[in-house]
Amino acid sequence: MDEKTLPIRLVKSLLLSAKKKGGDIEKLLDGLDISFNPIDPTKVDARIPVRLYCKLLRRVAMHSHRHLFGLPVNETEPAMGLRLMCMALLSCGSIEKAIECTADFYRHYGHPGWRFTVAHCGDDVVLNFTGRDREDMYAYDISFLLRLWSWLSGQFIETTEVRLMESQKQESDTYAMLFDCEVQYCQSENTVRFDAGHLHRPIVQTEESLTKLLEEAPYELLVMSRNSLKSIMAKIRFIVGSDFSKGFPSREKISEILHISSSSLQRRLAEEGTSYQMIKDEIRKNAAIRYLHRPELSVAATASLMGFDDSCAFNRTFKRWTGMPPGLYRKHYLTPMRSA
Repeated sequence: MDEKTLPIRLVKSLLLSAKKKGGDIEKLLDGLDISFNPIDPTKVDARIPVRLYCKLLRRVAMHSHRHLFGLPVNETEPAMGLRLMCMALLSCGSIEKAIECTADFYRHYGHPGWRFTVAHCGDDVVLNFTGRDREDMYAYDISFLLRLWSWLSGQFIETTEVRLMESQKQESDTYAMLFDCEVQYCQSENTVRFDAGHLHRPIVQTEESLTKLLEEAPYELLVMSRNSLKSIMAKIRFIVGSDFSKGFPSREKISEILHISSSSLQRRLAEEGTSYQMIKDEIRKNAAIRYLHRPELSVAATASLMGFDDSCAFNRTFKRWTGMPPGLYRKHYLTPMRSA
């Protein structure tokens, strides 16, 4: 699978901004596997892997900007402010409440350049982002928030209109990919529009899935693909995530989140050659195997993480999935890895 990349213009903007604030570009780039000078004016068409950009972004946040995505950092945790905001968002009952909470959080604790307002226009919602210069590359930050809210609900927020103040169109293809709709330039304000129906979606993520997200934030959000979520099966995988400590959502709950009937869900999964039980078994089996490959976790701990009340039930289920109990599976597959 090809590694996703971002335009070098984004990296140049980040580094030059850091330099203005006293940052040492050479130190910020030290150890990053970039084969060229990213601020070289001749490298106009170069691109950088998303993972490297995320590492650089976190370094700049720590050593120069003192904020990550407009939220404060501390000496050891670049995502400190983001983590606190996301913890608050997890307790929101819906995306509507999450967006309101995000706006309040930025108003009280965030950088002035990250303020936005929410307006209802008929059946649509319009977010108006303020506090930036006309030529500032605001699109990536707007996309970050949209993707964060999408991650919270397990479904993409499909934008229908994006209006940007910036006049440069070098990244028109990238912007089209970010928003999956037409982007208008040289506008009087920075706004995005989407169907108000998205506001009613529930929050499906947990503290455990948030911890995973923040490990390399914003990497997971930047590589999220709309195309990978076109099928019902992919949407279910995204909604379910990897935290099973509170049990696995029922088919009825998934139907409610996807706004389709349980019978329609069953029919559409059958058209994709699968069923809810098959998806459930596959997701849980793969998660259990990942846990068993972590030697610091006992079988009992793995059972608890998988949402089982006791190890015996987990043992029986795992044997049904793989043909062998978890202890034997670990001995068979993990021991060779240790001795290699």
